[in-house]
Formats: sequence, C-alpha cells, structure tokens
Amino acid sequence: MRFILLFFLFSTSVQAARPEFICSMKYGRSYYRELKELPLKDKTKPCSLSCFLAIKCSAVESFHVGVIKEIIDLFGEGNAETSDIRANLDGITLADSGRALSKSECLKECKLIHQR
Repeated sequence: MRFILLFFLFSTSVQAARPEFICSMKYGRSYYRELKELPLKDKTKPCSLSCFLAIKCSAVESFHVGVIKEIIDLFGEGNAETSDIRANLDGITLADSGRALSKSECLKECKLIHQR
C-alpha cells in the first residue's frame, strides 16, 4: 500500500512540474490564504478553492491540488478526509458548469452547498 502511495506522490509531483501545472502553484497559495482568513464552514473552503482554481487554471489542475493536499494530510499533521475530495469536486463542477464564474460566486455557491 505504501509503495502505491509513494508511486502516486512521485508521479503527481512529476506532473506538477509540467508547465500546465504552474498556474495552480502560482495562485493556489494566495487563494488558500484568502480563504483561511474567512469564517467559513469546513467543506466550504476546499469547495471554494477548487472552484477558484478551476476558473483560473483548469479543472484537472484543481483536482490534482485537492488530491495532493489530502495525501499530505494523510501523512502529516492534517486530517485527511474523503469528504474534502467531494467538496473539491463540488467546486470544480460549479466552475465547469458555469454556475460560478468568479471568486465571489464560488464562495456564494459553495456556502449554499455546504451550509449544513
């Protein structure tokens, strides 16, 4: 099992170095800091971040960022949750469907989805 996870991490990090993944590296951290300061419910943050990145970068890039974050949480101090991946997919869907076209719309729609 560990070998599979290490292989996945290695292959994902190689992909992250490709030019098309530079966008998420450029914007992901600043978007994360913005969201961290807001009083949002737990799943609203990954939903919003994924939505922001899907609009600015791409859905694929956004998905990879969410998965990598959960893997880091699994091995680090964070709390890895499959429900965060679901929230990431919600955000990506909002952006891809055109339901959210800006950061404010991402926040609004993610709050509606994850208000419970």
